[in-house]
Amino acid sequence: MISGEQLRAARAMLRIEQTELAQRAGISVETLKRFEGTEGPLRGRTENVDSVAATLERAGIVFISENEGSARGGEGVRFAEARPSLLDVPADKLSNEELERHLREVEDEMRKRGLTVEVEAIYSADQGGNVSVTEPTRAKSKDGGR
Repeated sequence: MISGEQLRAARAMLRIEQTELAQRAGISVETLKRFEGTEGPLRGRTENVDSVAATLERAGIVFISENEGSARGGEGVRFAEARPSLLDVPADKLSNEELERHLREVEDEMRKRGLTVEVEAIYSADQGGNVSVTEPTRAKSKDGGR
């Protein structure tokens, strides 16, 4: 059983909003807020608690129970050793928020590696699914690719 404290910590570690987690877990935002406000073990419908825990675990979170893995004890959360990537999920299965978050993560990683991004493409889609695209996006290293 996970606690409200673990739930809040896990969501913060993944840097996702309550609305995104609720949507992915198939619960209401109000239910998630109530779970996060809980002190101690989550109380609520078993299927909702299990869905939230499973969603976070699929995203790479490991829940640590009291006295597990630490001489000092205490419950907690950590990332799994092999964290799944959003790249492992087909883009059409991701929400707009997940795609935007992934793009920010890729941009941050490129900056850390000394890469720059030249955005020369504009992708847009209307409600009918018609997509318009201009020139492709290119990335280059500051050293010219050497």
